[in-house]
Amino acid sequence: YGRKREAMDVILRARDLRLSAFATAAPQLAPLAQIDLPMSGHIRLRASGDGKVRHVALEFEGGGGLIGLPGVLPEPRKVDWAKLRMSFDTDRSAVKLEDFRFGLGGVELGMKGEMRIEERAFQFDGEAALKGVPTERLAEFWLPGMAAGGRRWALANISGGRLDSAKLMVSASGDFQNPDALKIARTVAELRYSDLAVNYLAPLPPVKGVSGTAQFDGATFRFHVEGGQAGAIKVGKSRIDLTGLDGDDHRTEMLIELQASAQETMNFLTQPRLGLPKDLLYNPKRLGGDVALSLSLKFPLLDAMSVNDIVYGATAKLERFSLTNAVGTLNLTDFAGTLQLDMQQLKVAGRG
Repeated sequence: YGRKREAMDVILRARDLRLSAFATAAPQLAPLAQIDLPMSGHIRLRASGDGKVRHVALEFEGGGGLIGLPGVLPEPRKVDWAKLRMSFDTDRSAVKLEDFRFGLGGVELGMKGEMRIEERAFQFDGEAALKGVPTERLAEFWLPGMAAGGRRWALANISGGRLDSAKLMVSASGDFQNPDALKIARTVAELRYSDLAVNYLAPLPPVKGVSGTAQFDGATFRFHVEGGQAGAIKVGKSRIDLTGLDGDDHRTEMLIELQASAQETMNFLTQPRLGLPKDLLYNPKRLGGDVALSLSLKFPLLDAMSVNDIVYGATAKLERFSLTNAVGTLNLTDFAGTLQLDMQQLKVAGRG
């Protein structure tokens, strides 16, 4: 207690305290209602000289128990550990969530930001983070109302590997008494993933060993792929965009870099799913050499999609290319050049 400052600073230390017991002590403590596990740490109180509490700060950590979050974990889930650091001024409705993290079977979920509380309603603006999510558990943490079209596509077409990290800037509102009624006004996300298998256009061979990053701005999910393998074809730096996710017209735009032998490349291009005109293609057995291909695909995210829905284009660099019976019985050998393919025509230029 300092007489000149007419203030008190009190620290209360506790062991195996269940913070949920304090949820009704003040409106700002309502978020503690579903933190049901023994925690140890301290509560720091700053009060005026007449004993009126002005500021409250909590810092606790604990082991196993149950935690629920309105709209995120509406039903309390078993956690392995938890850490919490939060503070608020008693004359304000805002709570500063400085660090809230917990473990869910090897996955780490964290939050920090500001939560404004009016009676039982709340508004949260801040950051959420995920670490170490196996792909098979992605549905647990990707909320159904967040980029529903992208979520549906990802859950249906991505397997194996894991989401190494995800950082989301979120603005959301809800009600502590109705935890399912979470309204997300804004989401901006950055993700890093590794060793995925991506089924980008069934029944084409999936790309395996996919690693890279992704960004989401509320309307577009953009995946930057660092590399992978589709059968005998090496996939280089590529991009997959899921667009229109803020409306009903969900579409995919892909720019895929491929490297393979000429035979393997033609085997890929002759897949019926791509719908390329047969008169533009060759029998793979007639080809030799190497190809570096940039393939562009655009199509709607529809459950029932035909080849007529696909818009394609390709540019290829050919090295040591050969074609048996290129003109009559004449063979083309040791050709170097470029190939351009779109919906109307095939163009080849070079020397051989």
